[in-house]
Amino acid sequence: MEIIIYDGDASRDQSLKPRQVWSFSGTDLPRYLRQTSIGFSYDFTLKIDNSKPLPGKVSIGAKYTLPEGDSISAKTVSIAIEP
Repeated sequence: MEIIIYDGDASRDQSLKPRQVWSFSGTDLPRYLRQTSIGFSYDFTLKIDNSKPLPGKVSIGAKYTLPEGDSISAKTVSIAIEP
């Protein structure tokens, strides 16, 4: 599983390079799995590298690579960042 963050609106600009990527192996994932009354989710704490300033908007996406090599990607979404 990879969580990917981009500066700006990656849904509009597909050429953006990732600001940061967090990778979790299949053996790591059970540690982050949570079950609630509405289903299952993963609870990750992601530390953003602040070596360069954050813009007013970032985009976040996720990609899961199956053991066979195929991958499934979640739609990238953009969120506003407050200083």
